[in-house]
Amino acid sequence: MLKLTKNFKSAMVCGLLFFMTSSAQAALTGYSIIGTLDSGSLNGETFNGQFTFDDTGLVNSGFESFSLSSFALNFHNTNFNADNADTVPTVDFQDGAFLGLSYTNSLFNPNFSLVSGLADSSDAYFSYTPTSGSSGFGSLNFTTLTAVPLPAAVWLFGSALAGFGAITRRKRQHTI
Repeated sequence: MLKLTKNFKSAMVCGLLFFMTSSAQAALTGYSIIGTLDSGSLNGETFNGQFTFDDTGLVNSGFESFSLSSFALNFHNTNFNADNADTVPTVDFQDGAFLGLSYTNSLFNPNFSLVSGLADSSDAYFSYTPTSGSSGFGSLNFTTLTAVPLPAAVWLFGSALAGFGAITRRKRQHTI
């Protein structure tokens, strides 16, 4: 009877772990950015970078904006991150459609902004204004970074292995 109760408790713990881990999914989404300036005194210069954000709260209704988890951009031979922005950089959505990235740096020469699109990310653009020379714009191309999420089954498998290890250890202690 005691053995049956222990097995029942073990089954309950494993079942609880399964339900807890199966609902947990990685929500970190990332994009790479590549662009070329097509006007102004820096015409032809390229820039690139990437950013990630947590899309857990995305409800696909109306305008939604999320703070970035990470941001890196190389422009004009200089690396920028989220701390270099004038305000908190965001990723923007309209009714679930990805619009782009909102980021502004007015302390660097040239100052620049990444501006989200109005209808979708194809409307997004890069703008800059140097202290001398002419202002310009550039295109933005976003590519989704492919993340390899850790499936919930791995967590369940790991907890089952730990449970079997504890049972084996307990049995060895009782036989000594």
